[in-house]
Amino acid sequence: MVRSHTKIVGYLLTLVVLSYLTYVALTETWVPLLDGANLIFHEAGHWVFFWGPPLLVSFGGTLLQLLVPFV
Repeated sequence: MVRSHTKIVGYLLTLVVLSYLTYVALTETWVPLLDGANLIFHEAGHWVFFWGPPLLVSFGGTLLQLLVPFV
């Protein structure tokens, strides 16, 4: 019984989030949760600096996000 309630709550939460994202995408010119290229370059930065110590990996996202516009 608990699993069925958990699934229902999960489906409802997914529906709410997707509804919100659809509303924002259709009414705004800037999507705050999915800031396009910045998000892609930021997340890629963590993978680019994966070889370094954990602190560099943590800062790697911001580093690449800031360095890409200069290249």
